[in-house]
Amino acid sequence: AYALDSGRAPRVALLDIDVHFGNGVAAIVGGDDSFRGRLRYASIHQHPAFPFSGGRNREKFFDKVGADALRFVPLSPGVDGPIWLSHLRQDTLPFLADLDPHLLLVSAGFDALASDHLAELELLPADYRAAGATIRDVFPRLPVAAGLEGGYDCDALPVAIAAFLDGLLQPPAR
Repeated sequence: AYALDSGRAPRVALLDIDVHFGNGVAAIVGGDDSFRGRLRYASIHQHPAFPFSGGRNREKFFDKVGADALRFVPLSPGVDGPIWLSHLRQDTLPFLADLDPHLLLVSAGFDALASDHLAELELLPADYRAAGATIRDVFPRLPVAAGLEGGYDCDALPVAIAAFLDGLLQPPAR
């Protein structure tokens, strides 16, 4: 809200790659008309999984102001990195790019790792590297900030974080 209200970033995109759906963020973005045309939220997550509310076509339950500011990409347990990345590239990031944001905030959860026993997606550190590089390619000059949200395999977590940052910090492919 500070970036929006201060005018430093008149339009902000929020990307949630945590394995769990961000129902709280969706409720805030979809419930406040002052964000219309200034804020978009996209979540790519496992469904079903806690909190069980981010299913397909569920945006209408969170979008109380009709702002078309939400995109939920629920993926079935067992989805691997190539499928996850195709959804990121073909659905999630284009939705956010259509806003023409001045800032991208990433809720970077690493609990979709195949070795993380909290959920059932099958990503590898290399998939997170590809995700970071894809984000940089789609938003080559955009400021990006990422916050750690989840990841519970203590051995794989730092490897995946380093891979994601490595991809994000590479020069754009274009």
